[in-house]
Amino acid sequence: MKKPTLISCLLVAALLSGLAYLSDIIIDSTMVGSASGVVVLLASVYCFLLMWHFKAKSGRAVMGVLLITAPVIVLIFSLNIIIVAVGAVGTIWVCRSLLGYKGVVPALIDGALCGGSLLIAAVCSVQSDSLTMGIWVFLLAQCLFVYIPAHIGKKSSATKAEVGGTEERFNKAYNTAQSAVERLLTEEV
Repeated sequence: MKKPTLISCLLVAALLSGLAYLSDIIIDSTMVGSASGVVVLLASVYCFLLMWHFKAKSGRAVMGVLLITAPVIVLIFSLNIIIVAVGAVGTIWVCRSLLGYKGVVPALIDGALCGGSLLIAAVCSVQSDSLTMGIWVFLLAQCLFVYIPAHIGKKSSATKAEVGGTEERFNKAYNTAQSAVERLLTEEV
């Protein structure tokens, strides 16, 4: 599956940051909810968008349960924003690693990107005293994941002759196995 483009990632970052800003206004004016709830909501929406883009068939039920239970857990246990942010970033990393990468090395690079994004966002959020600014910086840094290749390593440069040779060897092995099975069946009878 093709990765999202940088432009589409920037658009998602702008939309989710706008949602974070509106949520921040609602929290400040009504004192209902918490910053942790906003972080969980944004992470869940971001993961749903990833699943939609990568056309994931499996995992939608799990993400649906996460979308419902995570905010409830945050509200019941009044979890610290740091714990919630690390969990949300971990969820984003796992979702992207499972959907978009074909190896361990790209997933580890993405993990470093997620960790670095969280660190930069935390510093920005503390310096500006604004959760929305931290979320915006985090989402902008996350847009860089489009530059991580899906697979790192030797490319398979099989020529038609090699493919033909492989097919020929497979057919020979198949025929040998088939004749062995037939011999076993005829000997027992």
